[in-house]
Amino acid sequence: MNEIAKLYISRDGKTYRLKVFTRSVGIERQPNGENVLVDRPAGIYKAETEAWGFEAIGEMITRYEAGTLIEV
Repeated sequence: MNEIAKLYISRDGKTYRLKVFTRSVGIERQPNGENVLVDRPAGIYKAETEAWGFEAIGEMITRYEAGTLIEV
């Protein structure tokens, strides 16, 4: 499964890696965080414009840290 895009985000002193696949997104705190793969949230990445949804990324990180992301 090849990723469409990969992005590293720094927030609150922590770094997160997001990998976008056709139907899912993986998020992992770096280094050594739990890797969580979820259905691709609406607005996180639009392949046709190669644009990231800023608010969607923030919400995904918040839910990752709260442990409320539902894995696929």
